[in-house]
Order: sequence, then C-alpha cells, then structure tokens
Amino acid sequence: MSKFFEKTMGIIAWLQIVASPTLFAIILSAIIYFQNPTDGNLIIGIIIIVFGLTVGILYANKIWKTKEQCGSFRR
Repeated sequence: MSKFFEKTMGIIAWLQIVASPTLFAIILSAIIYFQNPTDGNLIIGIIIIVFGLTVGILYANKIWKTKEQCGSFRR
C-alpha cells in the first residue's frame, strides 16, 4: 500500500510540473491570438502551446530521474 501511495503522489507531482509551463504557454497563446484572431496567430499559439507542453514534459522527466523523485517524502 505504501508503494502505491508513493507512486501515486509521484505521478500527481509529475503532472503538476508539466502543467506549470503548459498553462503559461496557454495564457501567452491566448493573449497573442485574441489581440488579432487570424489563422497565422492561431498557428503561432498552437506552436507555443506544444512548445510549453514539451518543455514541461522534459523538465518533469528530468526531476523524476533525480535522486529525490517528485513527490517523495523524507522521513
């Protein structure tokens, strides 16, 4: 049961790390798009969101592989 709890907390922490740059990219993309809603700005917004998601995944994986994994608890 303890291993399950630790793994679940690690996954939740990983998702939180991924969500941070992704949400930042979504907000930035919305600002860019809604100032001038054209097809070009929509494509730029989508590219920014995909970039933010990619950066979030890479950063979360980097933290996951360190000695102190995401969501780990010290005793």
